[in-house]
Amino acid sequence: MITSGPRTMSDGVVALREVTRDDAEALYAWRMDDRSRPMFRSTARVPLDVHRAFMERYFQQGNRDRWFVIESGGRGVGTITLYGFSPDGTRAEWGRLVVDPEQRGHGYGGRALALVIAHARALGVRTLHCEVLEENRVAAGLYQGAGFRPTVVEEFEGRRFQQLELGLAPEDNP
Repeated sequence: MITSGPRTMSDGVVALREVTRDDAEALYAWRMDDRSRPMFRSTARVPLDVHRAFMERYFQQGNRDRWFVIESGGRGVGTITLYGFSPDGTRAEWGRLVVDPEQRGHGYGGRALALVIAHARALGVRTLHCEVLEENRVAAGLYQGAGFRPTVVEEFEGRRFQQLELGLAPEDNP
Protein backbone atom coordinates (compact mmCIF):
# COMPACT_ATOMS: atom_id res chain seq x y z
CA MET A 1 0.00 0.00 0.00
CA ILE A 2 1.34 3.39 -0.91
CA THR A 3 2.06 5.40 2.22
CA SER A 4 4.40 7.96 0.65
CA GLY A 5 5.11 9.22 -2.81
CA PRO A 6 2.72 9.48 -5.74
CA ARG A 7 -0.41 7.33 -5.92
CA THR A 8 -0.97 8.31 -9.54
CA MET A 9 1.28 8.98 -12.52
CA SER A 10 0.75 9.48 -16.22
CA ASP A 11 2.60 9.74 -19.51
CA GLY A 12 -0.27 11.64 -21.14
CA VAL A 13 -1.78 8.54 -22.74
CA VAL A 14 -1.75 6.01 -19.92
CA ALA A 15 -2.25 6.74 -16.25
CA LEU A 16 -1.53 4.56 -13.25
CA ARG A 17 -3.58 5.01 -10.11
CA GLU A 18 -3.41 3.05 -6.91
CA VAL A 19 -5.83 0.16 -6.81
CA THR A 20 -8.90 0.40 -4.55
CA ARG A 21 -11.23 -2.25 -3.19
CA ASP A 22 -13.78 -1.09 -5.76
CA ASP A 23 -11.48 -2.42 -8.50
CA ALA A 24 -11.82 -6.03 -7.33
CA GLU A 25 -14.28 -7.22 -9.96
CA ALA A 26 -12.44 -5.69 -12.92
CA LEU A 27 -9.09 -7.05 -11.72
CA TYR A 28 -10.69 -10.45 -11.23
CA ALA A 29 -12.22 -10.46 -14.72
CA TRP A 30 -8.92 -9.53 -16.38
CA ARG A 31 -6.84 -12.06 -14.41
CA MET A 32 -9.32 -14.95 -14.67
CA ASP A 33 -9.91 -14.50 -18.39
CA ASP A 34 -9.00 -17.66 -20.30
CA ARG A 35 -6.50 -15.62 -22.35
CA SER A 36 -4.72 -14.29 -19.23
CA ARG A 37 -4.60 -17.18 -16.76
CA PRO A 38 -2.22 -19.39 -18.80
CA MET A 39 0.50 -16.71 -18.65
CA PHE A 40 0.90 -16.91 -14.86
CA ARG A 41 2.47 -19.48 -12.56
CA SER A 42 -0.93 -20.12 -11.04
CA THR A 43 -3.31 -20.99 -13.84
CA ALA A 44 -6.17 -22.08 -11.58
CA ARG A 45 -9.50 -20.30 -11.69
CA VAL A 46 -10.18 -19.06 -8.17
CA PRO A 47 -13.47 -17.89 -6.67
CA LEU A 48 -14.06 -14.13 -6.42
CA ASP A 49 -13.98 -14.28 -2.59
CA VAL A 50 -10.46 -15.80 -2.72
CA HIS A 51 -9.40 -12.98 -5.04
CA ARG A 52 -10.91 -10.39 -2.69
CA ALA A 53 -9.01 -11.94 0.25
CA PHE A 54 -5.77 -11.76 -1.77
CA MET A 55 -6.51 -8.11 -2.55
CA GLU A 56 -7.28 -7.33 1.08
CA ARG A 57 -3.68 -8.16 2.04
CA TYR A 58 -2.64 -5.19 -0.08
CA PHE A 59 -4.46 -2.80 2.25
CA GLN A 60 -2.91 -4.14 5.45
CA GLN A 61 -0.66 -1.94 7.55
CA GLY A 62 3.01 -2.36 6.67
CA ASN A 63 2.51 -3.72 3.16
CA ARG A 64 5.07 -2.04 0.89
CA ASP A 65 3.60 -3.14 -2.45
CA ARG A 66 2.43 -0.59 -5.00
CA TRP A 67 -0.49 -1.93 -7.00
CA PHE A 68 -1.89 0.14 -9.84
CA VAL A 69 -4.80 0.14 -12.24
CA ILE A 70 -3.75 1.10 -15.76
CA GLU A 71 -6.15 3.63 -17.22
CA SER A 72 -6.59 5.13 -20.66
CA GLY A 73 -9.19 7.75 -21.40
CA GLY A 74 -10.31 7.58 -17.77
CA ARG A 75 -11.23 3.89 -17.82
CA GLY A 76 -9.41 0.87 -16.47
CA VAL A 77 -7.63 -1.25 -19.06
CA GLY A 78 -5.31 -3.33 -16.87
CA THR A 79 -3.16 -3.65 -13.80
CA ILE A 80 0.52 -3.73 -12.81
CA THR A 81 2.28 -4.09 -9.45
CA LEU A 82 5.63 -3.23 -7.89
CA TYR A 83 6.32 -5.61 -4.99
CA GLY A 84 8.84 -7.87 -3.29
CA PHE A 85 11.02 -5.03 -2.05
CA SER A 86 14.28 -5.97 -0.38
CA PRO A 87 14.59 -4.76 3.25
CA ASP A 88 16.74 -1.81 2.11
CA GLY A 89 14.46 -1.02 -0.85
CA THR A 90 17.18 -1.34 -3.48
CA ARG A 91 15.69 -4.47 -5.12
CA ALA A 92 12.11 -5.05 -6.16
CA GLU A 93 10.03 -7.14 -8.49
CA TRP A 94 7.34 -5.94 -10.80
CA GLY A 95 4.61 -8.05 -12.30
CA ARG A 96 0.96 -8.99 -12.17
CA LEU A 97 0.70 -7.16 -15.47
CA VAL A 98 -2.65 -7.90 -17.04
CA VAL A 99 -4.21 -5.86 -19.81
CA ASP A 100 -7.90 -6.41 -20.48
CA PRO A 101 -7.86 -8.90 -23.37
CA GLU A 102 -10.23 -6.63 -25.30
CA GLN A 103 -7.75 -3.72 -24.94
CA ARG A 104 -4.54 -5.48 -25.94
CA GLY A 105 -2.44 -4.27 -28.83
CA HIS A 106 -2.66 -0.55 -28.01
CA GLY A 107 0.67 -0.28 -26.18
CA TYR A 108 -0.85 0.08 -22.71
CA GLY A 109 1.41 -2.59 -21.18
CA GLY A 110 4.61 -1.00 -22.45
CA ARG A 111 3.57 2.46 -21.30
CA ALA A 112 2.57 1.12 -17.87
CA LEU A 113 5.90 -0.69 -17.57
CA ALA A 114 7.82 2.51 -18.41
CA LEU A 115 5.89 4.34 -15.68
CA VAL A 116 6.59 1.59 -13.14
CA ILE A 117 10.30 1.61 -14.00
CA ALA A 118 10.44 5.39 -13.48
CA HIS A 119 8.50 5.03 -10.22
CA ALA A 120 10.86 2.30 -8.97
CA ARG A 121 13.89 4.44 -9.85
CA ALA A 122 12.41 7.42 -7.96
CA LEU A 123 11.89 5.16 -4.92
CA GLY A 124 15.59 4.24 -4.91
CA VAL A 125 15.26 0.77 -6.42
CA ARG A 126 18.56 -0.15 -8.11
CA THR A 127 17.67 -3.62 -9.42
CA LEU A 128 14.28 -4.46 -10.81
CA HIS A 129 13.35 -7.99 -11.79
CA CYS A 130 10.45 -9.93 -13.24
CA GLU A 131 9.63 -13.22 -14.87
CA VAL A 132 7.80 -14.27 -18.00
CA LEU A 133 6.48 -17.58 -19.25
CA GLU A 134 9.10 -18.61 -21.78
CA GLU A 135 6.54 -19.18 -24.53
CA ASN A 136 5.04 -15.70 -24.06
CA ARG A 137 7.21 -14.13 -26.74
CA VAL A 138 5.21 -10.89 -26.97
CA ALA A 139 5.71 -10.11 -23.27
CA ALA A 140 9.35 -11.25 -23.32
CA GLY A 141 10.01 -8.92 -26.25
CA LEU A 142 8.33 -6.04 -24.45
CA TYR A 143 10.41 -6.57 -21.30
CA GLN A 144 13.68 -6.96 -23.18
CA GLY A 145 12.82 -3.89 -25.25
CA ALA A 146 12.55 -1.97 -21.95
CA GLY A 147 16.10 -3.04 -21.11
CA PHE A 148 15.54 -6.18 -19.03
CA ARG A 149 18.15 -8.87 -19.55
CA PRO A 150 17.54 -12.61 -19.13
CA THR A 151 19.25 -14.22 -16.16
CA VAL A 152 18.05 -17.78 -15.53
CA VAL A 153 15.18 -20.06 -16.50
CA GLU A 154 13.16 -21.73 -13.76
CA GLU A 155 10.85 -24.68 -14.20
CA PHE A 156 7.56 -24.68 -12.36
CA GLU A 157 5.03 -27.48 -12.73
CA GLY A 158 6.45 -28.48 -16.10
CA ARG A 159 6.52 -24.93 -17.48
CA ARG A 160 9.55 -22.70 -18.02
CA PHE A 161 9.76 -19.13 -16.73
CA GLN A 162 12.51 -16.75 -17.85
CA GLN A 163 13.83 -14.51 -15.07
CA LEU A 164 14.83 -11.01 -16.20
CA GLU A 165 16.63 -8.15 -14.48
CA LEU A 166 17.14 -4.43 -15.08
CA GLY A 167 19.76 -2.28 -13.37
CA LEU A 168 18.63 1.22 -12.41
CA ALA A 169 21.82 3.23 -12.02
CA PRO A 170 21.86 5.93 -9.32
CA GLU A 171 23.03 8.52 -11.84
CA ASP A 172 19.83 7.90 -13.82
CA ASN A 173 17.70 8.81 -10.79
CA PRO A 174 15.77 12.02 -11.54
